[in-house]
Amino acid sequence: MGGTSSPNPESPVSHDGESPGTGPGEGAVREQPDPSIVQAHPTGIEHFAIGPDGRTVIVYYWGGNQACFGLQRVEVALLADGTPSVTVWEGTHPDAVDMVCTMEALLKSTVVTLDGAVITDAAQPDAPAGEPQLALEPEIVIVQDGILDPILVALTGFGVTPDGLTVTAQFYGGVPDCYGVATASIATDARPIVVSITEGRMPGSEVCIDIALAKGVVFTLGAPVIVDGSPAR
Repeated sequence: MGGTSSPNPESPVSHDGESPGTGPGEGAVREQPDPSIVQAHPTGIEHFAIGPDGRTVIVYYWGGNQACFGLQRVEVALLADGTPSVTVWEGTHPDAVDMVCTMEALLKSTVVTLDGAVITDAAQPDAPAGEPQLALEPEIVIVQDGILDPILVALTGFGVTPDGLTVTAQFYGGVPDCYGVATASIATDARPIVVSITEGRMPGSEVCIDIALAKGVVFTLGAPVIVDGSPAR
């Protein structure tokens, strides 16, 4: 992959606050490719969500109203460096070619399965195939000093921006008053890239509520993990 998360590859560039818009895509309409669609054209991707297996990818994109417009196909090509380039083609239903269609934008999604993993979880390198389980608004966390007894956490999936350079790795962790991230790293020197996150107890924590919270660590890469192949990008 050739990118690093920061000058120190073991220390990710993290954002304390909001996730960069790579959640599950609340209210997105799930589409299936329909080869009968005509007048298809590439449409820009809003973001990707990748399962822990690193191959199952939900592609979120903006499309037209379903009465007139639909998904014709999704193309996946490999760039020279092996990065998957995904292009979504949307067009018009044959029986709607001569209709007057309202120009409303709908968030849509479709699922593609890559030939090989592009990103994996160090805690579960052989994760079973399946869609990511991402929270809409995870608590974005950063590495903290002094965390006690850290252990690897299993990731529930990865949100990725359309340019493939920002990855939010999500997991379920403990309450912030008692638990924190000890280490977070992303190894980009080989494919698939590997994400490793450990969480442990905060120093001085004693009585802790046993509740699992959706959390995320944001990594900024030097080279994309997957990209939007539409000309708009």
